[in-house]
Amino acid sequence: MPSGDASATGKSANPPNQDQDPWQSEERFRKIIEQAPLAMAVVGVDGAIEFINHRAIEVFGYLPEDIPTMDRWLVSAYPDDGYRAKVIADWTGRVLKAISEGREIPGSEYRVTCKDGSLKTAFISGVPVAGKVFVMFEDITARKHMEQALHESEQHYKMVSELTTDYVFKLGVAADGKVAVEFVSDNFQQLTGRTKEESFSVDQWANFIHPEDLGKVMRGLQSLMAGPDRAEFECRSYVHGQTMRWVSIVATSERSEDKNRVTEILGAVKDITRRKQAEESVAAEKERLAVTLASIGDGVVTTDIQGRIDIMNKVAEDLTGWSRSEAQGKPLPAVFNIVDGNSRQPCESPVTRVLASGGIIELAEHTVLVRRDGSERVIGDSAAPIKDW
Repeated sequence: MPSGDASATGKSANPPNQDQDPWQSEERFRKIIEQAPLAMAVVGVDGAIEFINHRAIEVFGYLPEDIPTMDRWLVSAYPDDGYRAKVIADWTGRVLKAISEGREIPGSEYRVTCKDGSLKTAFISGVPVAGKVFVMFEDITARKHMEQALHESEQHYKMVSELTTDYVFKLGVAADGKVAVEFVSDNFQQLTGRTKEESFSVDQWANFIHPEDLGKVMRGLQSLMAGPDRAEFECRSYVHGQTMRWVSIVATSERSEDKNRVTEILGAVKDITRRKQAEESVAAEKERLAVTLASIGDGVVTTDIQGRIDIMNKVAEDLTGWSRSEAQGKPLPAVFNIVDGNSRQPCESPVTRVLASGGIIELAEHTVLVRRDGSERVIGDSAAPIKDW
């Protein structure tokens, strides 16, 4: 109920004559307001709240004695100083403009703090009448919650759609746990070779998945029903007849208001065949490299660009005292511990030197390798980058 004090200096839109003055029959007027389905109030010239109807008390919880004046209402309904100042400025401006133009006060939405501390959103409008302001409140809290839920749902769909170049789907989950396909994106047929009509049969979806991966997919969906609100897994899927492709499935679940059950599952399917092929190619190349390194008489250690050990051949294992499985992922200095044989100071990591120079570097003379058991070996060798790995 923003301030209506500004009405005290103006004239009503259509000032009635004395015979038509709606305030002359105050008792009859109050009965009309009291029976109205909207929350209503009458604010006097002096800022006193002369009357609030029963519906206003129901909506906001304030009794007439709680808010006898506009000052009391403003502090109670808008306890935040900054927000209260904005409300007063906005409402006062609307009242002044309405009076100057001879029309009703246009409504606006305000966040109102109720007597019990809860927040409600009210659409507040008014009419200047015979030196008073007749204020109307429409409780739109439920509508705003629905709008917010709809917005979040739309954002959810948009986010999932943007994360995939392939298709999205939505599964509805009934109270008895039965699952039904409610939506698939338009490109479903193009990417799978199956019609959208086929997609609406849950039983048909099992035909899309490689038999060896079907159990994984079902477990992923079941996990969404049981608790976690997000699941991600990869599987092989048949598209366009018998063509087998790798896909990534990311799915999220939505729950009922009481959080007791899942009501829908929203998912995105992305073709990752090329990525899987690249991973397999790299794995095969690494295996060939390991075979090659095993045949070399020198100790060889490879690392990633962060200096973490990736591969060691058998000679390097014997030289350092570390097995490949134990050393893998460790920083190079933890396994390949080298010091200057004269000064006994630690040597700079070869990885650091290679990354800095971009080329082959030689270890300094008198470099000593301190093995895992503390024994030492004098070594002489080099380090070089592996490019385009």
